[in-house]
Amino acid sequence: MLPGPDNDEVLYDQSRHRSESISLTSRGQELVMIDHSLGHTRWPLDDPRIIALVSQAGFLTCSKLKWMKLDWALLNALMDRWRPETNTFHLRVGETTITLQDVAVILGLRIDGPCITGTDRHVWRRVCDNLLGISPESLPGGYIRLKWLKESFGNPLPQDAPEVMIQQHARAYIMHMIGTLLFPDSSKHKVHLRWLPLIEDFDMCGTLSWGSAVLAYLYREMSKVALMQNKELKGCLTLLQVWAWERLVLKPRLCEIRELDGHIPLGCRWNVTKAYDETPARQLDFYRGELDRMKIFQFEWQPYTPHLPRLPLICMEGHGIWRARVPLICFEIVEIHVPDRVFRQFGLAQHAPQYVEKIERKATKGGHQIDWRRTHQSYIARWNDRHQLIVDPLYPPMEEVDYIKWYWGITRRWIITQTTPPVNEIEIHSQ
Repeated sequence: MLPGPDNDEVLYDQSRHRSESISLTSRGQELVMIDHSLGHTRWPLDDPRIIALVSQAGFLTCSKLKWMKLDWALLNALMDRWRPETNTFHLRVGETTITLQDVAVILGLRIDGPCITGTDRHVWRRVCDNLLGISPESLPGGYIRLKWLKESFGNPLPQDAPEVMIQQHARAYIMHMIGTLLFPDSSKHKVHLRWLPLIEDFDMCGTLSWGSAVLAYLYREMSKVALMQNKELKGCLTLLQVWAWERLVLKPRLCEIRELDGHIPLGCRWNVTKAYDETPARQLDFYRGELDRMKIFQFEWQPYTPHLPRLPLICMEGHGIWRARVPLICFEIVEIHVPDRVFRQFGLAQHAPQYVEKIERKATKGGHQIDWRRTHQSYIARWNDRHQLIVDPLYPPMEEVDYIKWYWGITRRWIITQTTPPVNEIEIHSQ
């Protein structure tokens, strides 16, 4: 069977896509998962003075997420189906993706607010001395070792510690969290100081859209893997893993129920003992086969509905832009958020979606000297208009539609028609 579409109007990068190299005789490129979240778990946050500042900066809810073992085979199988052309997973049941809603609900990060942007044109030792009080002997390329941060700021503060020292420890904790859980990079044991100026003012930091930056970073890293530009999958893999477990039947059974008490994000309910008796294989070929045979009832389109009333306020604060079709920005990275391609994730009937604009993903030479606030001015303006760019469906909500049939026509676009249902289910037909 040919892996790609008959028409490359939408999926124009098939020749470079990892699925092109997968066949009966080839398993394709093996991936390496880059995950440092265990280091975050090993730095306890128990000083109420630091907790108050971390909360002020908007990271307290997310900090409660702990390390969980990744299902490498499942994530690898999902990467076979990630399409950078649309920023969606192409499954047998249709398109689906990680949205701003998923980031807010699973991680508990703020998604509404100014975007994460700026420049790397700083004197890093001066920045480090001013905001952390000390700096390591060497700062190669503006990177700082995660181990140094923990050794220098992980010890308990004295009771009479001045406010400036408390702020320095809080910034160090947040920087460590950024480098281990939210934006891990290929250095594997460092974090770039570009994030530190954004944490200088805790009040200002707490208004920024850290959630949209995490999503942009994850999109970009998944796209690199999908187009075989990289074999290391980076980004917030905790977000990707929980998203997959919440929506696919290919998930472990929770051996205990962790109650959502209004203080922890939804991702924390997976920080319990899990059993894999219903997916015993946990192998790449097993997951690939299951995704190939997936039925419409094996995907959960709205898994969060019963949990929303018991989530912290920060998880719901940006619900107005869950369906905003906007650029997601993280310094040099720009990716397009496409909720109109996955309306079923919002309980809405899907219509033929718009094309997704092409984004230049090539690394810019000398990018560390560029002021991305100017370079991405037009994208930032669109992000600032996010409340006016919320997409609405052309059809009534799913519960109001008697029956939906999908047809995959010659133009390779989805077409939706309403008819009288012969059975109480959604059928998918391919022409």
